[in-house]
Order: sequence, then C-alpha cells, then structure tokens
Amino acid sequence: MRIQETWIPDTVPLLKSNKSKVVKSKSQDNLKDVIRSCLKLGLNHFETARFYGSSEIQFVDALAGLIQDGTIKREDFIFQTKLMASATTTTNDFKKQWQSSWNNVNRLGYVDLCSFHVVSENEQIDNIMKDDEDSIFKFVESLKEEGKIKHIGFSTHGSAEVIMRMINTEKMEYVNLHHHYFGDYHACGTPNGLGGEGNGACVKRALEFDMGVFNISPFDKGGKLYRPSATITKAIGAELSPITFAALR
Repeated sequence: MRIQETWIPDTVPLLKSNKSKVVKSKSQDNLKDVIRSCLKLGLNHFETARFYGSSEIQFVDALAGLIQDGTIKREDFIFQTKLMASATTTTNDFKKQWQSSWNNVNRLGYVDLCSFHVVSENEQIDNIMKDDEDSIFKFVESLKEEGKIKHIGFSTHGSAEVIMRMINTEKMEYVNLHHHYFGDYHACGTPNGLGGEGNGACVKRALEFDMGVFNISPFDKGGKLYRPSATITKAIGAELSPITFAALR
C-alpha cells in the first residue's frame, strides 16, 4: 500500500488513476525491481486492495509481465487482494466491486487470498455472514468453487471481541490482524474481555482452526521500529536492532 503511483482509487470519477499511465510510471519500474528482489530473498506474498489507489492495477501488471517474460511462474508467489463490505453493502454492490477487481486480476488466472477488508464492527459480520443464499459470503464461496479464488479470509482493525467472533464462524481460512511484541494495535495493546491484552487470544484461536495468521505492519503499528524510541532501543540492548529483535519474536 506504499508503492503505488497514486492513492486515488479508480472508483473516483474524473480523478481516478489512468491504467496506461500508472503502469508506465517510475513507481512501476521500482515495483518490478522490488518484486524481483523479494523473490530472490524468499518473500513471495504480495498484498494489495481495491482501495489502495492504483496498487492493485500496478501489482497485477508487474506480476503478469514478469510471468510473460519468463522471469517467474504463477506458482512462485501468493497474491492477495481485499474487498470492502460495510454493514450496508448489498450483495449486488459487492459483486460489482469484485468485477472491477477481477477485471484487473484475471491476468493472473486466480486470487490466492481474497479478503473481506477491515472487518472491524459486529454489523459488518452480520451483513457478510447472513444465512441467505444471496449473501455476500455465499457469493465469495461461489468464486472459490469457480476457481477464481483459492482461500477466503479477512483483515481487521477491530476489537479483540469482534475479531474472535469472525474467527469463530469457522468460515475463514486466514486473518490479517495486529499482534506484535510491542503492542497489538498502534503500538499500545488493547484490553479485552478474552483473558489478556490485545489480540493474543484471537491468534491462539485462529491457530486452533489451522487458519493462516498474517500480522499487519509489525514494524510500524508494532512500534515504529524503523524509528524506535530510546526506551525500546535501550531495553533490547546493543546486540540487535529493534527490527531484528521483533523479526525473531
């Protein structure tokens, strides 16, 4: 979400990003170099979202181009994108959002990880997980049956209780959440009624269901470890940097 040419999503009339321009930008050349470097180091999970400006367009173009020229194969990487479902989003609205995303992503053949983006309120869960045959979740399941997506999950900035409720549906295959050594959200930890601070209980529960767990922004929301406080630096000691320490944890 930091590599794109513009933060303006393609849902904004007049101001929306021009696909032909962003894929010829300097940031696009940089993105291709980043992807090549990542894969050499064994980093193969690339994540974007519909509303990260031109990020989705650029990631797909870069990855598809590298496949086409023989630099990489489709199975060399995991591609994740995220779609928003608010408390009031209808299934038809979500289908339109998916179609816009698929218009970009179909060059890759399929989406490895398809996320419900920022599921942070109970009302969102109520809407997404309705029992109706025409529910948003049923639609996403149908995409999986068609082979357009491989795994269904969610990202969240919500309370531990909300996260736990979504995990306990037993319908999700992975979760993107804040769970870091120096705090679970914005580097401060969030008290909860689940027996601890932050999202630790949620991570434990997710692992019990064999869900994938992806920590959001560990070096930023996890304490700005690229610009650590003197207290954190002193506590860790001279042998390791705060980023190295957190990576080991």
